[in-house]
Amino acid sequence: MGLNRMMFKLPAKKKNVFTMTMGNSSIQYGYSRYYATIGEVEGEVYHEGKAVTLKMLCYYSGYLDFAFNVDGVTSGTYNITIEITEVDTGRVGRYTFGNMSYASYVPGFYLSPNNIPSDVSRFFVANNIGKKYTVELIFN
Repeated sequence: MGLNRMMFKLPAKKKNVFTMTMGNSSIQYGYSRYYATIGEVEGEVYHEGKAVTLKMLCYYSGYLDFAFNVDGVTSGTYNITIEITEVDTGRVGRYTFGNMSYASYVPGFYLSPNNIPSDVSRFFVANNIGKKYTVELIFN
C-alpha cells in the first residue's frame, strides 16, 4: 500500500493548553509573572473567544497560587479545573478552583488554596526544574 493510501491518525490536540517549563525562586516552584519572574509558558488559550493569559501557577509551603486573565474581563467569578501533565512521563494531576474572583491587585482571577493533593504538588519540586508540563484549563 502506497503512502498516499495509508491513513495516519494523529492524536487530537487538546484545546486550552499551555506548556509550562518549571522554574523556581527560593522555595517557590512553577511559573509566575507576578511577585517573582520564574519559569516559562507557551501556548494560546481562549475562553468564549477571549484570550486567556496565565499569570501564575506557583507552589510553595503547601499553597498553590493560581492566577489568570481573560481579555477584557475585570469582574465576576470562574470555576476552573487545571489538569497538569508531565510531558516526559504522562503523569497527571488535577485540581479544581471554585469561585475564583477577580483580584485587582494581581490583576486577574486569583486563588491560593492550601492542602493541595499530592498528585498535583509532586510536580513542584527541585528535581523538576526545567521539565515541561502541559497545563489544561477546563472552565466549568
